[in-house]
Formats: sequence, C-alpha cells, structure tokens
Amino acid sequence: MKTKLRLHTLLSGICLTALTTLFAPPAQAEVALPNGDYRDEVEEFRIQTLAGPVRVLRDYVFNHWQINARWAPLKFNLDALDGSVKSIDRNSVLFTRQGDVWVF
Repeated sequence: MKTKLRLHTLLSGICLTALTTLFAPPAQAEVALPNGDYRDEVEEFRIQTLAGPVRVLRDYVFNHWQINARWAPLKFNLDALDGSVKSIDRNSVLFTRQGDVWVF
C-alpha cells in the first residue's frame, strides 16, 4: 500500500514537472544598450509550495548560460610586486579599489 502511494506521488511529480515545462511562458530576450549585451532568461522549472511558487531560472549573460549570476566565482587579480589584490573580476565586471572601498 505504501509503495503504491509513493509510486503515485512520484508519478504525479513527474507529470507536473513535464506539464509545467510544456506550458512554460516563452523566453524573453533583450539587447542591453548602449554596449549591446545580449541577455536571455529561461524558466527551467516551477514548483508550487505552500508558501507560493519556487522558480529556477537560467540566464544567458556574459556569453554563457548560468543558473545564477551572483553565484559566479570571483577572480582576484594580484599585484606582481607585493601580492596585494589589485582588482576583483566577476562576470566580466571589474571591481577596483579606490581608497578603502571597492567600486565598479
């Protein structure tokens, strides 16, 4: 009995995921001016919870697909003389130090 209930729950979840994928709204792409960056966003899937829908989006930004741009790794550019951090690069955005703060 429990096995049938678990199987039914699993199949219901798979069907719900398949239906949300089929009926997902079309992707909207844009070209950001003035530099002409191409951006695209696709909703991978949406799950309804008691608190509301939970969505996972995939973005085409900076010439590649990524799940969340804020999760991109940081690249530290070091000074050759003393090894201090000269700038920080994330998603082709360069943060440089001006005084005690980092600006982009």
